[in-house]
This record gives sequence, structure tokens and C-alpha cells, in this order.
Amino acid sequence: MTKEKNITAYATVPVAVIQDGRLSKTELRVLCALLSFMFGKKTWCYPTRTTIAKHCNLPVCKISSATTRLVLLGWLIKEGNGGKSCSSLYTFTIPEMFRDTDVDQVTVTDLVTITEAVTIDVTDSVIRKKETIKIKNIETMIDDSFEKFWNTFPKKASKHAAKRKWIELSPDTLLQAQIIDAVVFSSTQNREWLQDNGKYIPHASTYLSDRRWEDQLPTDHNKFKKINTISHHLKIFMRIINNLIDVIIPPTLA
Repeated sequence: MTKEKNITAYATVPVAVIQDGRLSKTELRVLCALLSFMFGKKTWCYPTRTTIAKHCNLPVCKISSATTRLVLLGWLIKEGNGGKSCSSLYTFTIPEMFRDTDVDQVTVTDLVTITEAVTIDVTDSVIRKKETIKIKNIETMIDDSFEKFWNTFPKKASKHAAKRKWIELSPDTLLQAQIIDAVVFSSTQNREWLQDNGKYIPHASTYLSDRRWEDQLPTDHNKFKKINTISHHLKIFMRIINNLIDVIIPPTLA
């Protein structure tokens, strides 16, 4: 039986990390774990979620939400989807609110939980509070826009995966409208989506990751428009005929 190697027991952490009152205990532990992979001047690493969880003694299921939150707070840039056994590329950054402050570093050994209070002045507290409110507003907007997309999408499967893709995409208002309009159109006009009780409708996560709203839809859309136009002109023609009949044959004689 092979003996498991000891995990590196230290990480070099900027003081600004300790000063950031927005960070939860879990987020702080995950960030310290990621920093333990960055040696010297290296500011990036690509461990799997399983490896990160092992370093900070947390369940694997908590790593993704913690890293997503760290991205929103400005401590990380995350590239790639990652997974339990697949790696994402994590790049460490300093949030803008801390860039004008002292960036001295401290060494945290054994990845212990930092509980000692850090004294900050009133101005910093106000700035951080505003930043926290801003982040919460962004998260609420993302949640609301995703729910609107999800309620429109006809195939209700793998909602969590779809939401991850929506967060990665972070569509602005214009793109949100474009995506939802495309979903509504496909739900009523796309022949593939309409046949066999929606058997060929993709999962919402696949639809987003493959940017399916940009596809050339397999539908007789132009024919559909022509039929609508002919129907409209036919209705006008019938109204004219009925009016002529009323003139030629008054209702009292009919």
C-alpha cells in the first residue's frame, strides 16, 4: 500500500485577502488553497475541483460555487468548465477596490481558518458595503434573467448545468432578448423541435454552450411569411367582395 504524499502546508496570501470582509469562511479557504499552487511570481494554476477540495478540506460540491463567487468578487479569473477530474485555469487578481492599498503578503501555514478581526476605517467599510450590494444586485440580475430563459425553454432538464452555462455566458440585455426570441421561434417553427413530442430539442445547457440561437433554423420560415401575407390579402379581398355584394344586392332585398 503506497503512502499518500503530504499536501503543501503553506500559501503566500496578500494582506488584502485577509482584509476583505466580503469573503466567507469557505471562499477564504478555497482562495488560500488556490494560492498554495502559485509559487514565486506565478499568478495562475489549474488544479481539479477534487484537488482543491482536498487542499482546503471541503466537499467537492462546494468548490464550483466558491470559485464562481470569487470571480464575481474580483479575486479570480476562471477559464474552462472544469469538473471533478477536469481542470479549469485560475488566475489570481486583486479587486479594483484594493489596488490602491498596500499589497504586502503574509504566509498562512497549514491553511488554518483566519478568525482574527482586522481593523479597517469607516471609509473602507462603506466602499466594501457598496461593492457587496453591487455584487448581490448582479447575482440577482443573473438569476432573474436565467429564470426568464428557463421558463421559456421547452425542455426542462439539467437546470443546474444550464444555469452554469448562463453565468459563463453572462449575456447583456440585448443578447438575452435575442436568445429568448430564438427559443420562442424554435418552439413554434423549428420542425426538429416539433416532431416526436420534442425528442430532438437539445438540453438548455447544450443550446447555450453551442450558441444554437445563431443557427440557420431548419424551417420553412420564408414560406410561412408568404402564407401569412397571402392570407392577409385574401381577407382584404373577401371584405371588398362582401361590400360589393351589399351595394349590388341591398340587405333588404337579400
